[in-house]
Amino acid sequence: MNTLVASTLDILVTPELQRLLSEEMELTGHPPAEVVSEAILSWLRSRSRRRQIDAEVTAYAVAHAGTESDLDLELEAAGIECLLHDDVKEAP
Repeated sequence: MNTLVASTLDILVTPELQRLLSEEMELTGHPPAEVVSEAILSWLRSRSRRRQIDAEVTAYAVAHAGTESDLDLELEAAGIECLLHDDVKEAP
């Protein structure tokens, strides 16, 4: 793990989170601060990656709006057919 900066942060955790962190500490043998830091870093990286993917999908959609890449007619038809089929199955 990267070198930790000497800083403290008091956080309140739910009993479930406390249990999960304790289990991780026991399994890995890592100290609490390291387990918590790794968990937070992993979560933040995951959120950052999702934002990046969202931005890339949005940019693609904007760049291809109104072109042949904008809409797959066969996929749209299949989606409509699937929705109609689901409606029929749910009817009393």
